[in-house]
Amino acid sequence: MRTPKLFQFILSKSNTATARFNVEGMSCAGCAERARKSVRTLPGIASADFDFAAGRAAVSYDPSAASVEDIRTRIVAAGFTAAIQP
Repeated sequence: MRTPKLFQFILSKSNTATARFNVEGMSCAGCAERARKSVRTLPGIASADFDFAAGRAAVSYDPSAASVEDIRTRIVAAGFTAAIQP
């Protein structure tokens, strides 16, 4: 029996981790959107939330498909400085 796509999605969400970053250089909502779009192109990204006013980001991802360093590299490639929060 095949599992419906909705349930596959819900089941895959349970294997996610969340990485938090301090992000410098975002000065507007457009900057946050540019960083978000860059991160969302990585495989295994469930969600990416960027807050330019606070200079923070939270990214939910599948650790078997992407790493925290992969995510940080994408944020930097979008033109920002990113430090992983402990």
